Amino acid sequence: MSSADYASETLAGMNVQQVIRDVAHGGVSVPPEYTDVAPGLRAVVTDAQQEGLELSVVVVPHDQWGMKLGSAIAYPERLRDLSTAVGESEGGTVLTLGPAQIGTYSDSLSRFTLESAENAVQHPRSPELTVAAQRFVDEVGQDQFPWTAVSAVLLVLVVIVVVGGTVLNVRRARG
Repeated sequence: MSSADYASETLAGMNVQQVIRDVAHGGVSVPPEYTDVAPGLRAVVTDAQQEGLELSVVVVPHDQWGMKLGSAIAYPERLRDLSTAVGESEGGTVLTLGPAQIGTYSDSLSRFTLESAENAVQHPRSPELTVAAQRFVDEVGQDQFPWTAVSAVLLVLVVIVVVGGTVLNVRRARG
């Protein structure tokens, strides 16, 4: 589903097109009751962009049952859907902070990296939304385990073992 499919949709209690417009005009979408955290979130977005991470932050103040930010009800799939809709429209990495969970999307970071960072930002709370967003940026910015290098070394070792074994078998067969 692309962001165009969400033209009149509401995801996680938010009007998708309004969130996309907000993000397009400053990288942050917050509901009216959370405008006091918007400047701090914009500063996190600006700092992340200076470090090479195209970040957008969306705040979802309550879940579909009306629970306020800080409740124990989790619905990460809706937050991820909202992040995906915004990310497909605006690109980059999207962090959606909800009542008890976060949702993420990125066109440049792996799902493994995103979920590792999500684990570091458990249960965001209203006065700490800026801290939660900064913690997320710090986590995705950390050097991840070098899986590509490890895989390459293991592949080379396997090739050496196979070639070595083949050479030994050929020598044994000849003589």
